Amino acid sequence: MVSVLKKPVFVKLPPTFDVIRLVEYSISSGAKGVTLINTARAMVIDIEDLKPIPSFVGGGLFGKCIYPIALRIIYDVYREFSYIDIIGMGG
Repeated sequence: MVSVLKKPVFVKLPPTFDVIRLVEYSISSGAKGVTLINTARAMVIDIEDLKPIPSFVGGGLFGKCIYPIALRIIYDVYREFSYIDIIGMGG
């Protein structure tokens, strides 16, 4: 499908433990590059009780707090795939 498109395809990937494998699949399927990383899964914790707040069990971590995570993943992907286009973002 990607081969018939006139515009380059980029795959937006989450911060997972197998991101290298996801990049391999994306490139072998015809993507020109990847965007790293999407929001990281997280939950709101009550700092007094150190327990999850039930109404906020699901959610995402983004911004400055995931910057070091994003840098590490981008570094790992670049080390393996320096020939592809990589767009870095923080979620």
